Amino acid sequence: MLKWLNGTDNVKGAPNENYAREMMELFTLGADRGAYSERDVREQARSLTGWQNSWKSGKGAYNFRFVARDHDSGMKTVFHRSGNFDWQDACRLCVSHPAHPSFFVNKLWSYFVPVARAARRSRGSRRSIGRATRSHRSSARSSSIRL
Repeated sequence: MLKWLNGTDNVKGAPNENYAREMMELFTLGADRGAYSERDVREQARSLTGWQNSWKSGKGAYNFRFVARDHDSGMKTVFHRSGNFDWQDACRLCVSHPAHPSFFVNKLWSYFVPVARAARRSRGSRRSIGRATRSHRSSARSSSIRL
């Protein structure tokens, strides 16, 4: 994702919003659901600064790494929360957002079930979404899975 969504072009002082926008839109919250604002995208982009990679002809991009001195360490406000957010906080903010459980359940369900049934499933009970959220959080805390 860092390479294809311009994550390594996202620099302190001139953030590139592509990675932040797609993190929210495609992977955690969904598009056109009112879950985030343009300001959230801009501030989240600042949270995701500091990534670099090496480049070698014939090999391409490799050695992706976070470089703290290149990160925008200023205060940011994302989803009405303020802090000195970094890339880990950016991930946590998205998966702890109230719109994430329904997005996640629908995305997961639609992977296994045709789209028409997935749309009906997304209107399911809050209890089902809550169970999925607890399961998702448990998986995210697993030592074998890193955000």
